[in-house]
Amino acid sequence: MWPRYCVERDWGNKDLIIPMICTCDILLSDIGVHQKKYGKYGIGLNKSWSKKCGFTPVLYVSDKSDIYNRLNNYAKEKLIQPILRNRDVIDEEYLLYYVKRTVGTDADREYLGMERKPKFINEREWRFVPKDFAPLYFAPKGKGQDIDCNRLSIITQNCTLKLEPQNIEYIFIDNEGERLQLIKNIERIYNKYSAVDLKVLTSKIISNEQMTKDF
Repeated sequence: MWPRYCVERDWGNKDLIIPMICTCDILLSDIGVHQKKYGKYGIGLNKSWSKKCGFTPVLYVSDKSDIYNRLNNYAKEKLIQPILRNRDVIDEEYLLYYVKRTVGTDADREYLGMERKPKFINEREWRFVPKDFAPLYFAPKGKGQDIDCNRLSIITQNCTLKLEPQNIEYIFIDNEGERLQLIKNIERIYNKYSAVDLKVLTSKIISNEQMTKDF
């Protein structure tokens, strides 16, 4: 798993561009709302493994709170060049890597194609940020999507997390018609893992049709 640069919109009249891997700690019964925003395919990770890797819940803040105002003003007034986390001090610079609004902005709503602003707090996001120094970049408000995040992500190509079959709890697909093809694809990596590992992995495939019926 490769921590890649992603855009967090509208902090201090800037769009922040942060290296991360994001997961959501939500129930299967709630996954439908999440899929409408982000797509119908995904991987469910083992939570204990995620904790060992350093994933942590993000800090959700209301845009009416003092901590939001403090971080927003810091981004507006003092964020004038790419920054590196100071791992010895928990300060505004450090927190910007892990903070998120409880409710998204109009820019988030438009990007996700939603009628209303997304309630990010319902996603219960857990985030992994590389321990090695990886700069936080920024762009003017509304221009974050213009940044080539693929090019920036070369910085973190050596900060990957190795995901083994036993660390996977679910593999999400759209419909049952895709199951056989995915099983065939999994079987093609037989030379990397044992037959038992691959059989267990194929048993973890779950489709939206299943979830609609069973959950």
